[in-house]
Amino acid sequence: MELSEKSCELESTKISQQKAEYKKLLSKFSHEIRNPLTLVNSSLQLLEKEYPDLQTSPLWPQIKQDLGDILSLLQDMSALNNIDVIRRSYFTVENFLKEIENSFTSFMQEKNINFILSSDRNAAPIQLFADKYKLREAIVNLLLNAVDAVSVLPQKRTIFLFADLNDAEICFHVQDNGPGIPDTYMETLFEPFITHKQHGTGLGLGIAKSIAQQHGGHITLNTCTVQPDTYTHFCLHLPLCESST
Repeated sequence: MELSEKSCELESTKISQQKAEYKKLLSKFSHEIRNPLTLVNSSLQLLEKEYPDLQTSPLWPQIKQDLGDILSLLQDMSALNNIDVIRRSYFTVENFLKEIENSFTSFMQEKNINFILSSDRNAAPIQLFADKYKLREAIVNLLLNAVDAVSVLPQKRTIFLFADLNDAEICFHVQDNGPGIPDTYMETLFEPFITHKQHGTGLGLGIAKSIAQQHGGHITLNTCTVQPDTYTHFCLHLPLCESST
């Protein structure tokens, strides 16, 4: 029995070491490729300014799109690789959401999306003890997923962002009025590198889920694909033991 337990312990240690080596290799890979591609992207922007006629070529927007997709993939790979690095600090939920709203307002207007931040002004401020930047990354990924969802609508595109207290947890909600998520997508929805979008990396939702789990939380999803009441509603749950009111 003791020999078996010792073998399991050695195997577990070996797996942990392999994971650490894999993460190190992935991080180096992402870094080494992203840097020269960033320079290439900058060069393309300079070429576009110096030679405006380039924009008339049907190949030019595709080149920029393909390069942007690769850079996004490398950035998401790097983010996924560093999920477990959590640096907690205290901040208020209201200010946190307001900062996100300020960052997204122009972006949403450009895409003709009605972006609504809903909050209870009479409620007492909620203070969290969490990694503010990782949590922001999770919610931004949920928002970008919602943007992709409503982009197929010809008009009346709407995305809600709000937070509330629910028993022993705080919940961050991102809801859109897009076409909803089919049942056939559910099983692999949070799996890395699996995407049903034309230009998606398949990492955004996986990153959001991992960040929630690193904070002791989880993500739930409600959706409807039946017209005219289609919607998708993601909720990121954080336990109140990780925060103080």
